[in-house]
Amino acid sequence: YYLQVSTNLADPAGWRIVTNTALLVGNEFSVTVSTAGSPQFYRLKAWEVLFDGNSTAAFRGYQQATFPSNHWVVTANGELKTVAGSPTGHIITTNQYDDFELAWEWKLGAGGNSGVMYRVTESYDAPWKSGPEYQIFDDGSAAVPANETSGATWGLIAPTNKVLKPRGEWNQSRLLVLTNHVEHWLNGRKVAEYELDSMAFKSAVAASSFQAYPQF
Repeated sequence: YYLQVSTNLADPAGWRIVTNTALLVGNEFSVTVSTAGSPQFYRLKAWEVLFDGNSTAAFRGYQQATFPSNHWVVTANGELKTVAGSPTGHIITTNQYDDFELAWEWKLGAGGNSGVMYRVTESYDAPWKSGPEYQIFDDGSAAVPANETSGATWGLIAPTNKVLKPRGEWNQSRLLVLTNHVEHWLNGRKVAEYELDSMAFKSAVAASSFQAYPQF
């Protein structure tokens, strides 16, 4: 839905789901990229459902054309779950995204270790070699550095202000990526925030194992 408004609009910082039918100017809209002084538009932002409890069509295997159903299954309860005992099978979205907000729910069994990686390419044999990771981990299962626990930017930034649900219970996560600005949220709390182009982040990468990968 497009609504012409002005030649000089400011892009709102975020958005939310609107439950009523009224079109309200504000966080529900973004601004189209346009040359200064030319007509601009507010554009309605809506959630795209990546997994509806049934279809895996929004995903494929990393460096694969199809979904790795030998590594991931949809359970009778409508959950997307890894196959016990199967080797690691990374999945990626079939579509590519620049700025985005991703919200999902997750839970782990004993010793569980997973994550959501972003700003990645398929140039390497594993996605973690080219982009940061929102870490998902069974924190009580092993003693690991703080920057390898749930909510962390794995190996780089430790989470703060974190509340993690007990093992086997559902957690709610949110990942916000706007150009270089990144936020990690866990159970309603912001646990990490940084700028991809900042000296602090670049220094953390340079001091980590990721420095071996130029595309990171």
